Amino acid sequence: MDQYDKFMRQLVDYLDGTWLSKRTRPPLPDLGPIKGSSDAEIEQAEAQIGKSLPASLKAWYRVAGKVPPYVYDYDADFSVQDLIAAQTTARKLSQAVHSQWELTESLVPFSQRIGEQFLMVDVSKGCSDDPPVFHFLEGKAFPMQSSVAFSAFMREEWLGWLERRHWGERNKLWMEGWRTKSKDEWLARKHVLDALESEAYQFRISLVEQVYQEDLERHEITGPREFQERWVAEFFAGEIWKKYQSEGLSYPYNWITPAQGE
Repeated sequence: MDQYDKFMRQLVDYLDGTWLSKRTRPPLPDLGPIKGSSDAEIEQAEAQIGKSLPASLKAWYRVAGKVPPYVYDYDADFSVQDLIAAQTTARKLSQAVHSQWELTESLVPFSQRIGEQFLMVDVSKGCSDDPPVFHFLEGKAFPMQSSVAFSAFMREEWLGWLERRHWGERNKLWMEGWRTKSKDEWLARKHVLDALESEAYQFRISLVEQVYQEDLERHEITGPREFQERWVAEFFAGEIWKKYQSEGLSYPYNWITPAQGE
């Protein structure tokens, strides 16, 4: 098992038992637990889109290409079918009048959302086995880089969905307490929270990029649990955490083991 297969297996195992691990609620049908595609199915998809997939994408599809983690984000689910649908969306949007870039052979679209945006990797940049991810939204002139590598993108994608559940529980009491305040007071308080969230987000992006560079040197990808342990330790030791404390707030991603169940 190479580093990509090992990492993707760690990622799916980390999601096991969480609300992301089964499609058991409407509007999606119950497809059972997360399930991968066979090598033959992945090869068939490559033939259909006319492009070879980098090793990191293949590793993802081996563990979750057929039944990906549960998430209702319209039709974007990071499955093999999403990969195939993304080709049509990418061709359409890249040929729009306002677009100032070309969908070259080095660009591999892998996910799209209701025909208005898509994600792709560029195998001509960075590590060709684990290339950087770019996002293109209808109406924009150029794609924007979303992550330094596909593996890092997928780790943050699923950790981000898990964080949404934790964030709601964490800030429920804070939000309820401020419902009795005036509009101006509430907006002022929200401005403080938004500024802190932005600062924490930039800190996290920097950590993602730092860990990626370290992983390149050691030829092993940091798993989701290891990354969360690193995040909690470094954020807790930093100045931003002190700002959260002074505002009586709990900091984002302040967990290592994700919440289980529905």
